[in-house]
Amino acid sequence: MIRAARVLVLSVALVATLTACDPGGGAQPTPKPTSSASSTSTPKPSASPAATSAPAASVTAPPCTRDSLTNEFQLLDQSTGPWRAILTVGNRSEASCSLSGYPTIYIGEPEAAGSVGAPSTNDPADPGTPLDLAPGEAAVAHIVVKQADEAPSGCVPIASDYLVFSPPGIAFDIETTAQHVYTPPFSGCRNDDISLVTVGGFAAG
Repeated sequence: MIRAARVLVLSVALVATLTACDPGGGAQPTPKPTSSASSTSTPKPSASPAATSAPAASVTAPPCTRDSLTNEFQLLDQSTGPWRAILTVGNRSEASCSLSGYPTIYIGEPEAAGSVGAPSTNDPADPGTPLDLAPGEAAVAHIVVKQADEAPSGCVPIASDYLVFSPPGIAFDIETTAQHVYTPPFSGCRNDDISLVTVGGFAAG
């Protein structure tokens, strides 16, 4: 009887062993989790911002007024066609003043001691350089003056021998803010829609 029991136990153990080895029966082994690298990539540093141009020169003194300036007109080219000239201004006051941008220039009208035509046109290719003008220092602006015979239709010619201008940052007023700039004789236009003067910005002289 004891021997029969041992045979039975061995038989059961053998069956259990065979069942565990059979892939078609019993519980399957738990698969090991596969390790995977993180899919999050390290962010690339952002590109450096583009280099910016140097800021425009700044000024600290108050704007120059007509009373603080001298002026001189220098003709560079008096051949056929527009005049090319330089307007030079100097600080005759006892304190620094600033020039930043374009002067406003009109053609003078001798008969009425006033101005005629449209104001000067600014040359975008020649903006000048803002500067503080110490006493005794000078600045220049390039100007081009057309003659009446180069003007578009609608020009009523008028003889003149001067320009009138106000400094940058100062509203033009023929009586309170404008200076006379004497020139050789030329012909302007009595037409408020026609400008015969193109001007660049002031820069150190």
